[in-house]
Amino acid sequence: MAAPTSYHALGQNANILRFIWRKGFLSSMRTEHCLVTPFFTCNRCHAKRIGSSPEASLPYYTKLPQTPGSQDHSMKLSNVRTSASCQVIHRGTQTNITTPHRPLQTVLLKRPHEGVSSTVNRVQPLHTLSTHTKSLSWKSRYSVSHRNLLAGVACEGVCSLGNPLLPHSGGGVKRFMAKWMTRVYDRERKKEIVYQYASAEPARSTRVYVWGYAGVGALGLPTFLRLKGKKYPKLVQSFPHRFMFLETNNYQPISAACGNGFTVFVAKRSGEGHVILGTGINSDSQIGYQEAPKGSGRFLDYLIEPAPILLPFQFPEKTKITHVACGRAHTVVATDTEGVFTLGNNSCGQCGRKIVEGEEYSHNPLVNKVPFDEEIRQVICGQDHTAILTQSGQLYTCGLGADGQTGLGHHDCADSLTLVRGDLQGEKIVHIAGRSDTMLAVSDKGDMFGWGNNEYYQLDCVEKDRTQVTEPRRLPISDKIGKVTQVAAGGTNCGLVNGQSRWFCISYFIYLLDVTDNIKRGEVYVWGYGILGKGPALDQSPVPTRIPPILFGRNDFTPDTKVTSLTSGLSQFAAITDRGDVYMWGKNKTGALGLGTRKDQFFPLKVSLPSMAEAVSCGVDHVVCIGKSFC
Repeated sequence: MAAPTSYHALGQNANILRFIWRKGFLSSMRTEHCLVTPFFTCNRCHAKRIGSSPEASLPYYTKLPQTPGSQDHSMKLSNVRTSASCQVIHRGTQTNITTPHRPLQTVLLKRPHEGVSSTVNRVQPLHTLSTHTKSLSWKSRYSVSHRNLLAGVACEGVCSLGNPLLPHSGGGVKRFMAKWMTRVYDRERKKEIVYQYASAEPARSTRVYVWGYAGVGALGLPTFLRLKGKKYPKLVQSFPHRFMFLETNNYQPISAACGNGFTVFVAKRSGEGHVILGTGINSDSQIGYQEAPKGSGRFLDYLIEPAPILLPFQFPEKTKITHVACGRAHTVVATDTEGVFTLGNNSCGQCGRKIVEGEEYSHNPLVNKVPFDEEIRQVICGQDHTAILTQSGQLYTCGLGADGQTGLGHHDCADSLTLVRGDLQGEKIVHIAGRSDTMLAVSDKGDMFGWGNNEYYQLDCVEKDRTQVTEPRRLPISDKIGKVTQVAAGGTNCGLVNGQSRWFCISYFIYLLDVTDNIKRGEVYVWGYGILGKGPALDQSPVPTRIPPILFGRNDFTPDTKVTSLTSGLSQFAAITDRGDVYMWGKNKTGALGLGTRKDQFFPLKVSLPSMAEAVSCGVDHVVCIGKSFC
């Protein structure tokens, strides 16, 4: 028989090896390199067990003192009424251990803190056992049938006699041991998880988030309104909620527009053309002729999830939808090659077709097509009027003109798209805005023009004595705050984003300069009446007043942060910065600010949005945001 390996060689500073039973807990102490574990084979089920024989008390192991060169490698077993089987497990060491009686079932397992692999070796009833660790796969060599892993040693099988290592004191200790070993096993399993990290340039996905009033289906979230195990429907979503309908149906979102209680989405599928979907109020067929099921004669006045809007395209697979806008009860869709399509209420001519007295708009399948030879740059809808801007800078309007919002020089309704003149004549318009009855426009020179309702000081700088301005007028604002790049017009207030500076001072002279784009300031100015964004003390201003840039994230750490886009609903504003953050302020009765509350917000506050925003559309009581994921 080969000479046994010196126990002293297993570790110069090895501590006393012991298994101590105290208050129903098993405590094991390891040496620096080895672990001593007693085993035995159950006579009833022949399963491998951890511990001494059933009739033995808990053994207490000590290391015998040795002198250098000594050949005594034995281990003394003290305080034991009957001897037990044991083994020393050590990486890379051949160890022989003598057992007085009882066959042994040998188990070699990986220790959690070391890279030792494991195997199972069934040993015949011999008095001398030889073991050797091998670098083998954990799962391929041993399967823990009951997920019992204890200090690097696993027990396979559970005998009806119970674990002899545990005293006959009840099942509480056994349950504790089972939970403990399960936790150790789970910890080891987690170490095998491989994480895949994003690449340096990951493909960012387009995401859609909605918030606000959900009671009429404008958010397109059917689970909020279907009473399945719920006592009441969820009517208000006061913080951003991810809109999964498009992703679930393999649609790629392109744009969205919000009306009064309804929403329209533009999307596309791989290998197919653009499609348009609508959800929410459909009392005037503003989101199409919705019959469900088809041929049943049952028409839907409300949709709680998006449904396709059928438009008479000649080439559905090739036609692209470039712009969409929604008013109080009508929708306007612009395409690249087939003109403009309008549907919904036309009582004021806002759909660009002849007004028919007594026309029934509910369940009306009529879709109006307006031919357009020029490429369209922008489409907006007020409450009951429509404005279309072409790439050449020409503006066309139709619809209600009671407040002069059509800009055609009268207060009558216009049932066809007509070119707007006034101070816009000879100017190239690049941006327009008008959510209600006040209209604003920006030229390529950075000048701002306005017309329409003036009851709340929106156009007070040019017409103090008139409450309606029927033709566009140039507002002398850009000379003081710089060129204007973006404008927004709500129900009673207005806002703008400035860009290039117009004036530059050297010594005592002032020169008019055309400054390059890299010094755009991106600051927000507001005026009118209502919640302007400068606190509750300021509720009206006839001239534009600046909102401090620090409220939009500009500070010493991000000094170049600027607002790139500004839009408005009837009573709230939404600003997007160049960092993809969304800031909102205004009235918040329906949670349309997305701040997690329904209290009015008097200063711009950042919306907690898990994406980089690219476009925001504000309705009367809800908001839709389209952005890109961070990775």
